Amino acid sequence: MKRISRSHYARMIEGNILRVKMFTKRIEVNVPDGINQIWIERFWLNGSESEPLAWRVFHESSDWKPHHPEDAIAVNPGQTIEIASDLVVFPVINKRMERKLRLWSMGRRQLTEVRDRLAPVLKWVSMRISGR
Repeated sequence: MKRISRSHYARMIEGNILRVKMFTKRIEVNVPDGINQIWIERFWLNGSESEPLAWRVFHESSDWKPHHPEDAIAVNPGQTIEIASDLVVFPVINKRMERKLRLWSMGRRQLTEVRDRLAPVLKWVSMRISGR
């Protein structure tokens, strides 16, 4: 689903410029040969409205670069560029915190599994002790 939603855009090539019309808030664009600039259009914005836009080279950089709508994004052919509108969606989580969160969720899942598997045994033991 993620791949489908991030490919929801229209594109048009004009010389060495790739014009991209976004239909979702976050897309991934493969830069074809001969292209060195990308121009972004967001159909949901009216001329007076403003919404932050950022981009990064997919799988090469984790840092989002802010983008001004009147400027082109300088790119290299063969890159995959990730473009996102409305930066408030992206919380800043460093890799160490991400690892801690993943470990906690895995540990919590294991403890829940143990509790669920022991519940029938503990119920049987408590019934035997109480003499029912």
